[in-house]
Amino acid sequence: MRRIAIAVSLFLWGCLPALCFPADTAESRVIGLVVTYQQWDPDRPWAKKDPETRSPSGVVIEGPYILTTAWMVADATFIQVKINGRTTQVTARPFLVDHEINLALLEVSDPEALADLPWSVLAEETPTHGVLRTERWRGRQFESAASRIKLFEVQGAYLSDLEHVFLVAQTDMSAGGWAEPVFEDDGLLVGITASQSEQQSRIIPVEVIAAFLDRATAHGPYRGFPGFGAYWQFNKNPDLAAYLGQSGEPRGVLIR
Repeated sequence: MRRIAIAVSLFLWGCLPALCFPADTAESRVIGLVVTYQQWDPDRPWAKKDPETRSPSGVVIEGPYILTTAWMVADATFIQVKINGRTTQVTARPFLVDHEINLALLEVSDPEALADLPWSVLAEETPTHGVLRTERWRGRQFESAASRIKLFEVQGAYLSDLEHVFLVAQTDMSAGGWAEPVFEDDGLLVGITASQSEQQSRIIPVEVIAAFLDRATAHGPYRGFPGFGAYWQFNKNPDLAAYLGQSGEPRGVLIR
């Protein structure tokens, strides 16, 4: 009896990813990436720094493609795909990267490797309240953490002057912000994390993701996202409002 238990344990430990996790489980829709990258050396702009690695997340979407953030694949020289927490021989390459909006689509060297994995479906809109699930693989450990919606805020995209709405959430996930996908309880994708400070995460909402995917998969050149082209701020200072000749309470937007 003991021998049978040991044999079963060894089989489960060494089973193939598709056998360990059925295709319809939450674990299968989240992808791990190992990104080898080399940055240019600002002190010697003709040379590159030593290679380093990042371990961000991604999510399988229709195509099949892997959706992640542009910053996670910046300066990439080699991208390896981890399915169900296990490193595979499958590699990925950028299909389209938009650094302005901080989103990227990757295509894999062997599309059949993603054939048995479920594609994530986009939610129609980002919810304005409630609790979401932020998910990732950390090594071979799958993590799913509650992320409570706090507010929506217009902020600048990472390393870009382009501004758009972000979802700000209070999350239970530690050391996040590495392109972890964010889902509703029904499994619909509502965003992807762009950064995290302590337990507050900044999430690119599904409306921005949907617009990016429409542009990325459309026929013809990629259109990108337009910027306003000017700096602005909310007019809240009464002294500044008076200087501008405004009477009453400060209001409106100041173009700087």
